[in-house]
Parts: sequence; C-alpha cells; structure tokens
Amino acid sequence: MPIGATRGHEVDVRVVTATHRSLDVAVTQGLLREDLFYRLDGLHIPVPPLRDRIEDLPELVAHFLHYLSEHKGFPLKEVSPAAMALLARHPWPGNVRELLNVTERLVILSDGPVVKAGDVPGALYKAPPRDDFRNAYATEAPPTLREATSSFERTYILDALSRNGWNRQKTADALGIDRSSLYRMMRGYGIRAARKRPDPGSDP
Repeated sequence: MPIGATRGHEVDVRVVTATHRSLDVAVTQGLLREDLFYRLDGLHIPVPPLRDRIEDLPELVAHFLHYLSEHKGFPLKEVSPAAMALLARHPWPGNVRELLNVTERLVILSDGPVVKAGDVPGALYKAPPRDDFRNAYATEAPPTLREATSSFERTYILDALSRNGWNRQKTADALGIDRSSLYRMMRGYGIRAARKRPDPGSDP
C-alpha cells in the first residue's frame, strides 16, 4: 500500500538478508522487532566466518584474482605458497570483504606476476595468532612430511590453475603431467573447477 494511496498492489517478492550479528540476541535486547524477525527468518543459513574455514583461503584468493583481472583490468597474478601461508595466519576480522580488499592491494603493490611473501603487509601476520593456532604444536604432533608435502602440492596446483585461467590442459602442460593425472590429483585434493560466481562484495 503506497503512502497516501487508497488501493494496494499485489507483489511477489523474496527477501534475502545477511548480518554478522546474532538476531536472537538483538530481539532479546529490543534492537529488532520480534514480529519482523519471524517474518524474515523463513530459512536460516549460518555461514562460518573466514577464520573458521581458513582452508578455503586459496580458492577464494584465486577467485578474487580472476575477478580483479576480468572486471577491473588488473593483470592476472598468482600468490606464492609462502605468501599464502602468511595470509593464513591473519584472523580476518573483516571476513571475505577484507580478503577482497587485501587481494586487490597485493595485486596493485606487488611487482611481477607473482605476489611474494615480502609483498604481504606485516600487519596481516604480526598480529597475535588466532586461538585455533595458538600453541597448536604444544598439544599435537607436528604434521608429517607426507601431510606437509600434500598441503604444499594442493596449494601449488591451485596456483597453477589460477595462473592458467583454470584451463586444465594448459595447467597439466605447465606442471609437466598429463591431464588425467591432473584430474586425479584435483579429485584427491577436493579441488573443483572454478565456476562463475556472483559479485564478491557479499560474503559467500
């Protein structure tokens, strides 16, 4: 019913909202109307913050590198494993939006086609370590050589895919392996082919 009108109009809409706050707490504190909350809360999909799914970091960075190249005209770059390891130490309080901004800054400020560890701002990895990594080796055995090698290999394959625009034949040639071997390794490491995604301004 438009303001001042005497007749309403039928509409068919779907409302999609996102928030980083607990809406249950907001209702309890009187910051959100309870009737509005129940009208909006038809399907609730919780999405963990980036710090709780840090294993997604390489694929998100690869996606943002392609996004910046395709939509903003930046040269397509890759992030070295050493630089990726430094990014993984950051708690990412700004979540995926912060990661997009940092990726753009790294692309602009780094020289050459590869973002190196020295290009990562010290503030990103000199902050106090996250709780989930604090004293990790005091209670758990360090990773085995096989585990460490597998982690590096997965990151290396992701970097190669990103560098070659996710063309698997070109990637296999660059890695010096046949395409069937690349397919097998991608399946083994749970790497899915890149798909066109929506604007990354919203948290995936």
